[in-house]
Amino acid sequence: MRTASIYVLLIGVCLSELYSMAIPLKIKLEEFWLQWQKCPVPPSVLQIYFNRIVLSTADNMARLSGWLCVLFALVRVVVLRKISDNRFQMISAPGFGWILIFFSFVGSFVISLSHYFKDQIEELGVWTPQPGCESLSTTEIYEYRLIISDLYTFGNGVFAVLFFLSNGFFSHILPCSLYPILIIFLSMEIRKSKKVKNGFTTVNPHQKRNEKTTILVTIISIFEFLIQLCYSIIFILELVTWGGNR
Repeated sequence: MRTASIYVLLIGVCLSELYSMAIPLKIKLEEFWLQWQKCPVPPSVLQIYFNRIVLSTADNMARLSGWLCVLFALVRVVVLRKISDNRFQMISAPGFGWILIFFSFVGSFVISLSHYFKDQIEELGVWTPQPGCESLSTTEIYEYRLIISDLYTFGNGVFAVLFFLSNGFFSHILPCSLYPILIIFLSMEIRKSKKVKNGFTTVNPHQKRNEKTTILVTIISIFEFLIQLCYSIIFILELVTWGGNR
């Protein structure tokens, strides 16, 4: 049985998580750089735009990682249950894994656009240097800050609410709801594989490898389910708190 597509999905998960892990490091390095400079200047417009893109991409990668883990388990279930159907053989091909990653990225990217447009840049005027840095030429240095965008304040924040609800549902609630179903199917396949193996005196190495792969997918799915369950509980608590304050 070919299982290359799930390994491609696993590569996508690893790359997404690596990007998410790099964001705190980037923030700490920026803080260190500001503290190290004797006369730090405010970030330019291009720097602010770049940081917004980086942080919005991090939001995208975090959601993408969760979706790919769900697809990781889903593909394994379909491959195991439709192993004898030639129409489903393409699902286990590596190319299918890349196709799933692409469409998942695009879908998550659409949601992350709301994260990007939640802020807008406001010009504060010419930057005033701190004491001891008066020698710096400030005639062309302007100071900017991020404020809540007009889009998010429009209609009493209706777009902010839509992003909050859609992000919580698609990022946490939906994956958390799918994992128990997938874990049950994976457990059934493991049990079925063990029964088949017990009926033979010799163990087929190919069958043994498939069983280990299914066990690995099941373990990863259980851990991801627990993580998404925690996120879902936090989201529900935030939703209840937000609803009580309105």
